Amino acid sequence: MQARGLCEVPVSLRNSSDAVWAPSPESGLAGQPLARARWQPLQWLDGQQPLDRPLPPGGTLDTTLLVRAPEREGECLLEIDLQQAGVLWLGEIGPAPATCRVTVLPR
Repeated sequence: MQARGLCEVPVSLRNSSDAVWAPSPESGLAGQPLARARWQPLQWLDGQQPLDRPLPPGGTLDTTLLVRAPEREGECLLEIDLQQAGVLWLGEIGPAPATCRVTVLPR
């Protein structure tokens, strides 16, 4: 990732619950870069992608999440989770968010 650059992050999402996940403007995928020291957010909810269709139990959705790289170069962690705005993050009640280490390069 280049500092402050936009990155396309491919995401594959699977509904392993017994309920249909309905699309809404207040819910969907969210990604945020986390600082290496104590993994604190570098940017709050930078990349967000609402669900564009209902996702039935067992269903999958392949999409692309746009995330802006932090200003600071170096190592960071990118965390991707499902959210319902103002209510909860899926990682708070179920599976851990998806994470990957990334290197932020100078501009």
